[in-house]
Formats: sequence, C-alpha cells, structure tokens
Amino acid sequence: MSRYKSKQTVYNPQKKKDVPLWRLDTNTVTVTHFNADTLTEEHKTYHTDYIRYHLHYTDSKYPDRLRRLVNEGKIIE
Repeated sequence: MSRYKSKQTVYNPQKKKDVPLWRLDTNTVTVTHFNADTLTEEHKTYHTDYIRYHLHYTDSKYPDRLRRLVNEGKIIE
C-alpha cells in the first residue's frame, strides 16, 4: 500500500537529517514515532486482521483522513 509521514520533522543526529515525527506503513501495519527527547524511534506493529483490514480500507477510501491522523499524531489511538 502506501506510507504516510507527518509534516512535522525533527532532526535526527544519528542519521544527520530531519525525520518525520510520525510514520505509518500500511504494508506492515506499523506506526513509527521518533521521540525527540531520547532520540530513538518507537515502533508499534499491529497483528490483528481487523486493524489490518480497517487500515487498508481507510487507505483506499479515505486517504485524507488517514493523512490527517498521522499529521496530528493521533494515529496510535
């Protein structure tokens, strides 16, 4: 499917570039958050079929809603 990234970026000194604060990968159903305080990436992967189906459905029907949730950091909720 596709990958969504938040508009907000934070400088990652390990990669020496700006990285998005939130990312959503709909293929692996993984939400990644870059914690600016600890300079680490936190990953949350979902394994249930319901969430996988819902995410793919929302990606195909309502991509703007999904993009808004990633930008606001509410995708984890």
